[in-house]
Amino acid sequence: MLPVDRARAITLYLKPAQGVALWRLVLEAHEGHAHQAIGYESWALYCGRELGMSKSRSYQLLNQAQVNLQVAAVVKELTGQEIELRLREAVCRRLKPGLPEALEALRNLLSTGVEVDIAIDRMLATHAAPHGKVGAVGGPATPQIGEAAAP
Repeated sequence: MLPVDRARAITLYLKPAQGVALWRLVLEAHEGHAHQAIGYESWALYCGRELGMSKSRSYQLLNQAQVNLQVAAVVKELTGQEIELRLREAVCRRLKPGLPEALEALRNLLSTGVEVDIAIDRMLATHAAPHGKVGAVGGPATPQIGEAAAP
């Protein structure tokens, strides 16, 4: 469990957070049981009262965090590059059911020397396209990739 002061700090940062910062903080709060550290009986109560979001919305953000971090981990494992993905929640939602297969496809592409951006594009087009539409993953074809930032 997180120390009370860290749980309170995360809670304060979560309120105005957006994008990558939001899902990273929700992940840290959830994994560290911030709700218990500051006296809430349940994650749902903490989300509603402190964050102004439903439990289901928090789980969407947790899913987004897990998918982004797992894809980044595969890239690091095979290339040594630390990347920070900013895949949208809807893309992560579509990718999650077949994530093991998608990560295996990414491993295969990267192990054959395909560049990271192109390998991720191909993996998304195949495994996260809505209704089987290749290249229709939302937003730019190439996900935003940057240097890893400290949370």
